[in-house]
Amino acid sequence: MEIRWLEDFLALARTRHFSRAAEQQHVSQPTFSRRIKLLEESMGTTLINRQTLPLSLTPAGEVFQELCERITREVRDTRDRIAALDAEASARISVGSTQGLFSHFYQGWATEMGIAERLTGDKFHWQTIGQETLVPVSIANEQGEPRYRLPGTDEQPVPLIAYHSRGFLQSAIDGHLQRGKLPANLLPLNENTQSASIKALVKQGFGMGWLPKRMTEKSEQFGRLVRAGDERWDVPLEIRLIRLSDARSDDILNLWKQLET
Repeated sequence: MEIRWLEDFLALARTRHFSRAAEQQHVSQPTFSRRIKLLEESMGTTLINRQTLPLSLTPAGEVFQELCERITREVRDTRDRIAALDAEASARISVGSTQGLFSHFYQGWATEMGIAERLTGDKFHWQTIGQETLVPVSIANEQGEPRYRLPGTDEQPVPLIAYHSRGFLQSAIDGHLQRGKLPANLLPLNENTQSASIKALVKQGFGMGWLPKRMTEKSEQFGRLVRAGDERWDVPLEIRLIRLSDARSDDILNLWKQLET
């Protein structure tokens, strides 16, 4: 069975006339009639009642029409998405550099330029479902003061347990520091993709790190966490839920409506 057979069937269901449907599909009537016959043989039932004027759909044909409309719509949407992916790929700018330039110049330059990947509004819907803040924390010393305190100095930089340099959270931190012109002197000792891993290393006293505020509660193990800097160093975040604009799942749409109320 071919997709064009389904399109042929929909054309016939609209026109209820073989000649006009064949003309719409830009094929001869014999070819068109043969396709419809092959379609019926593939489905194992009669879809068109040829004894009425104009032609009509059998009960099986009416059910099949709904299926054809859904399948052809999905195919069109998939083609559009693939075309959009191709367009995005052709619009992507690749920058080549030596390793030294990438490490010491490009990452800071790209952040300063403010170039970011955006989810275009015509393809996606989103809504904010919560707020979060990344807070700089350190283990406390015996006096209850942070063992490691921002901003640090050139002679004594603050040891940092960082997020992965290519991850979203580290990009958010770097962007906040640059926009706020905060002169942090940091010595990255370790990179992690998980906040829980950073918290564990910070609690063991290896350095300071930025953690979601809800993760900075007191703990008896290794000692408690305290602020490593004032609120200027806090990184505000929005928690957003994103879905495709053309999502058809009833469960997704119902959930979306509940969240909007």
